[in-house]
Amino acid sequence: MWFLKYLLLFPILWVGLYTFFFGRWCLKQKNLLGAIFVFMLASASVVIPTYLLLFRPQ
Repeated sequence: MWFLKYLLLFPILWVGLYTFFFGRWCLKQKNLLGAIFVFMLASASVVIPTYLLLFRPQ
């Protein structure tokens, strides 16, 4: 069961990294407000599913 939990972390981290790099691209395009919200979205898309997957009581 623990193996499945850690296996499910890879897609979560992949989505977070992809979104982070999109935020970096927005920052390079001088879209500061868009980059800030994309970074917040990237952090929420990693933190919330990871918390629910690993730390939620069964």
